[in-house]
Amino acid sequence: MHRLSSSSILRQFRLAAFSFCVRQVLIIATFGLLILAVHRDDHPLAIAALLLGGFAVCLTIFVRILAQRTKCPLCMVPVMGSPSCVKHRRTRKLFGSYRFRVALSSLFAGYFTCPYCQEVTSMEVRPSRHKRSR
Repeated sequence: MHRLSSSSILRQFRLAAFSFCVRQVLIIATFGLLILAVHRDDHPLAIAALLLGGFAVCLTIFVRILAQRTKCPLCMVPVMGSPSCVKHRRTRKLFGSYRFRVALSSLFAGYFTCPYCQEVTSMEVRPSRHKRSR
């Protein structure tokens, strides 16, 4: 099992995973509010849904930028990003997304499996090899 190289990378992984999950919920909530606003013919509710959708778009941009820094420690491919690499043949989707599986497992299980090299990475910082001498 591999580990991440620094605590800043660990924070970036957690922030990217949390932001990705929140974005998914916001997208579903936006469509639900839009359908409800059209059904009720409620203009303030439609405006609230559009504002929520705008926030989801801003969060999508933030997730895209942050996701490019979340790399697998073995193959160095951004696992939360969307590179044009070929996925491993045993990689499975969760709700139609490889990134959703990585995000949920890194948040709740404490590890994730890279969809490109199929290696498990623990969500903890590896110990430093170099000790300072006095």
